[in-house]
Amino acid sequence: MRARRSVHLLIAAVVAAILTACAPATQSRETSTAATSPPAPTVTAVPAETAGAVTSLVIVGDSNTTGFTGTLDAGLAAGTAWAALLPADRFPIAGGWAVDGATTAAMRDGITAASVSGGDRVLVMGGTNDLSRGIDTETILGNVRAIVAASGAPAATVLAIAPSEGRPGATDDLNAELEALAAGEGWNFIDPWAGARTADGRWSEDYLTDGVHTTPEGYARAGQAILAHLEGGVQ
Repeated sequence: MRARRSVHLLIAAVVAAILTACAPATQSRETSTAATSPPAPTVTAVPAETAGAVTSLVIVGDSNTTGFTGTLDAGLAAGTAWAALLPADRFPIAGGWAVDGATTAAMRDGITAASVSGGDRVLVMGGTNDLSRGIDTETILGNVRAIVAASGAPAATVLAIAPSEGRPGATDDLNAELEALAAGEGWNFIDPWAGARTADGRWSEDYLTDGVHTTPEGYARAGQAILAHLEGGVQ
């Protein structure tokens, strides 16, 4: 009996030793597996603009919006309006109103009558013809507010008016007021003519024609600046 008991105790001791020896090896394998597993991928949110989201536009302006072709539709068809540079799959034009010689009052009435709907952002360029008629700044700013409201778009970008050979100082002053208006209303403001404007507010020689309008290259340059603004993730 004592011999059997001794054998049993010996067997139990051997089994316990084997189990004890095996346990650390198993943990080591599990730890090693966890350490070599690849980390979970990091997902970075992509801004809507860079992800290719579509932003429909409402365009309002005068001859420097039509490309000096008469109307917005004519300028788009001819490819001379700056808006013709905007890719239609990304920035389709929901509607608008632009006519050569238009004042901001005419733009206000025109976009109101057009009853545009579905635009995500309105782009407004106006004031050149107001200055030539002696219309005061407050009236111009009030008309721009009305244009944005009539467009029905929830977002707006006010565009600086083009350089002027005849009224460079008045043009610069109005652009400063338009920029302040945009800031106060929570809109965006850009000067698409910056590359064609001299330090004293006139047209650069390469883009000078009649002192009010510009060359096809000048309108194309403005369109590229506006496109960069839109693609830059405007709010």
